[in-house]
Amino acid sequence: MLKALLSEGESIWEITEKILNSFEYTSRFTKTKTLYQFLFLATFINCGRFSDIKNVDPKSFKLVQNKYLGVIIQCLVTETKTSVSRHIYFFSARGRIDPLVYLDEFLRNSEPVLKRVNRTGNSSSNKQEYQLLKDNLVRSYNKALKKNAPYSIFAIKNGPKSHIGRHLMTSFLSMKGLTELTNVVGNWSDKRASAVARTTYTHQITAIPDHYFALVSRYYAYDPISKEMIALKDETNPIEEWQHIEQLKGSAEGSIRYPAWNGIISQEVLDYLSSYINRRI
Repeated sequence: MLKALLSEGESIWEITEKILNSFEYTSRFTKTKTLYQFLFLATFINCGRFSDIKNVDPKSFKLVQNKYLGVIIQCLVTETKTSVSRHIYFFSARGRIDPLVYLDEFLRNSEPVLKRVNRTGNSSSNKQEYQLLKDNLVRSYNKALKKNAPYSIFAIKNGPKSHIGRHLMTSFLSMKGLTELTNVVGNWSDKRASAVARTTYTHQITAIPDHYFALVSRYYAYDPISKEMIALKDETNPIEEWQHIEQLKGSAEGSIRYPAWNGIISQEVLDYLSSYINRRI
């Protein structure tokens, strides 16, 4: 199904932007649009499922160092399809498709969701107080995709819907000759996985190489011959200003910009995100 979509000559980024724009017509409520756009982009850049994003523990947000982008945001989800934990990331990217911009919009237009009781008895999940999204969001999200998305593939009864983000990232990495990154980022299982959907995969907390974030950020180009990342001259690349986490100390803007998340997401992360948005504007 995705081959037909990609054969129309549009890049992954053009497709992604069109889907993001389509959510502008899903609701007259800013919060609803924000949730859908955030969810779609988060599943895309993390090659993840809806549940991976929904079950993120907001208290696990932290800043980590990245060779190419300086500082990125990492968080943890322990309740996954296989009950094996994985990380979710948010980082700066060039142009319209900037995950940090959508994270900012999400945090300004949402509030923490109390974690539902995990009946499977997972001790890690039961200690978690909050989750990032409501359980029932996926239903309305799928309906919005079917009704408003600019591609007929979403009208298919058993089409990708909430899985479209991870399918797009898988296709992108494949086209770049970086299929091996799919297993690392999305943690796909090699067993019983179809060539198209790969609906069965296993999550592991595996270190994702820094060059993955560089590639998806579009501040860098990948040279398939040398297999190296080539920096593109772009002053919006955060590494030009913030190369180390220590440079972010002293700001207190996050508590004002994201009041609903004070005391839940770490102050360091909120301050970094607020500073980044102010700098980007």
